[in-house]
Amino acid sequence: MTGTWTGTYQHESERIPEERRNQRTKFKINIIDFDGVHFSGEIEDEVESGGMQGVGRIEGKLIDNKISFIKMMPIQTVYMPDGTRTQLQNRHRNIYYSGIVSGDSIKGVWKLKFGVRLINNKIAIFYPIKGNWEMRRKD
Repeated sequence: MTGTWTGTYQHESERIPEERRNQRTKFKINIIDFDGVHFSGEIEDEVESGGMQGVGRIEGKLIDNKISFIKMMPIQTVYMPDGTRTQLQNRHRNIYYSGIVSGDSIKGVWKLKFGVRLINNKIAIFYPIKGNWEMRRKD
């Protein structure tokens, strides 16, 4: 499980602009610690393909061939009602990943849960969104 993994994720939610839903964002994960069940490491999205800025953390578990982890990014990326993206200097809401491991590849789904935050002194409501993802162990 330890080592470098590369992959992509994609949005499926109707709340995301259509051009963004059709885009696959690249990412790289470096799993640093693994005790046979629990693991942790770092994750970095490719900004050029639509990813979030900064190096985040992941914490998760692997039981049999089922994987789940939480992605925690240092900079929040928000889609505004007009379809534009903006970055805020606070931590992004947790993103929940789950999937199935098959050899050196993993496929699954991710989701953001409902949330409320204060942005520019205004209450912002974040509706649940989801998507799919996949990654492979890098040689």
